[in-house]
Amino acid sequence: MVPSIFVFLSFVAMAWLSIAIAEENPTAYEVLASYGFPDGLLPRIVENSGEDYSLDTDGAFKLHLEKTCKFNIPNSYEVRYSSQISGIISPEKLRNLSGISVHILYVWWNIDGITVNGDDLVFQVGPFSASFPADNFIDNPMCLSRSEQ
Repeated sequence: MVPSIFVFLSFVAMAWLSIAIAEENPTAYEVLASYGFPDGLLPRIVENSGEDYSLDTDGAFKLHLEKTCKFNIPNSYEVRYSSQISGIISPEKLRNLSGISVHILYVWWNIDGITVNGDDLVFQVGPFSASFPADNFIDNPMCLSRSEQ
């Protein structure tokens, strides 16, 4: 009887520890969602661990991707993510972004900020902004293959 209790308690302790570790290291997608953003803002190449980014208490973050990624927003623009993205995150606001750009009129423009405005996401590019339905960012985009770029 003692060995079975020991096995049961060991199992419970391991389960509790794995939950505690998961809560301490949420994925980048989970962090994004906790600030009110759809996780479809990030491409699928982001690792599913809490080790691909750093987040300071003031909201400053750095996200490391395994490679540069380009994809098309349906019926819209081509977007490029560098292998390192940084900025400051707060509830429903990303600002001081670096590493994300959009192709408009034959030029790549840096996306400086993204805010949630009701059911829309507002993208700031220099002095200009554009709104898109947040529903467009439910699914994580796939990076284009080298032949498509």
